[in-house]
Amino acid sequence: MLTLLLLTGSPVLVAGGWEILENIMKNWHFALGQPVRMRLSGEKGSVVGRAEYSDRPDLYYVRYVAGDGCQVENWQEATAIEPDTIRDLED
Repeated sequence: MLTLLLLTGSPVLVAGGWEILENIMKNWHFALGQPVRMRLSGEKGSVVGRAEYSDRPDLYYVRYVAGDGCQVENWQEATAIEPDTIRDLED
């Protein structure tokens, strides 16, 4: 089945109908670019990517400064990070 969806005013022809619409409208725990903090270590960074899987929790690619001062990028589960509300309020 082909379905015509209107997204941001532009018609898009897709196969799969509602399944595609559900993927487009997914609610993520964290937005791209959102400041976050590692729950256990307190290291701060921001979300630079997201991944969705059918057989495990969503993952977030976080760029942060590690405890040794080096910039690091790693995949984290949502339970391992939290919003950095102090940085959110400062921005």
